[in-house]
Amino acid sequence: MEAKPNHFPYIDSNRVPAFFQHVGKKIRYNQGEILIYADDQVEDVYFLLSGKAKQYVMSEEGREKILFILQSGDIVGDFSIFEKGETGFYVEAIEDLELLHLTLSDLQEALRKYPEFNLYILSSLSKKARNLVAQLEDTCFKDAETRVCDLLIELAFYEGKMDKDNPKITFRTSQQFISDMLGINRITTVKIIKNLKLMGLLDVRGNQYTINDLSLLQMYSLKDC
Repeated sequence: MEAKPNHFPYIDSNRVPAFFQHVGKKIRYNQGEILIYADDQVEDVYFLLSGKAKQYVMSEEGREKILFILQSGDIVGDFSIFEKGETGFYVEAIEDLELLHLTLSDLQEALRKYPEFNLYILSSLSKKARNLVAQLEDTCFKDAETRVCDLLIELAFYEGKMDKDNPKITFRTSQQFISDMLGINRITTVKIIKNLKLMGLLDVRGNQYTINDLSLLQMYSLKDC
């Protein structure tokens, strides 16, 4: 498989740093539990050790727009910890989670004792800012079909299983999840997925998606570039 792309929806953090074992308190959340609500005033920060979570905003009508998929090594709450006020976003476990929980005083002590901690947080904020810029660029300059193709390619790199002797890549997702990630109408997603299936680029069985040839899908996503 080629080098991983480096944009939405994954932050692509490094492995969990060794100094994490010396800070905070381990806690767990079950799949489906919400860690942070939009009207919370976050005073703590969490470091994700295992599992995945989604960080998203929600419209008044209940539509989601996923900002990031957070996984091992990512920080939860770094956007809000240094400023007072409501977060404006939700963080929800999409798998069972194990995290390190640090209060503000814990974090300040860790920053003092472990200088590399400062760079790690700055790197996290920088990656998220770059990720948001990439999302804005895609929304402004790419049509919905291209964005769906790009996201499927991204999911293949991060979630897919590939046989070295077979060009097919299989992963699990859903049309609703794709719509929430891209902030597009589910009907639009359904039409695009149907078209990709008719062209033989994609097979879908329930929540199992198979890209039949990654290089062909990549070429198709670049058709209007």
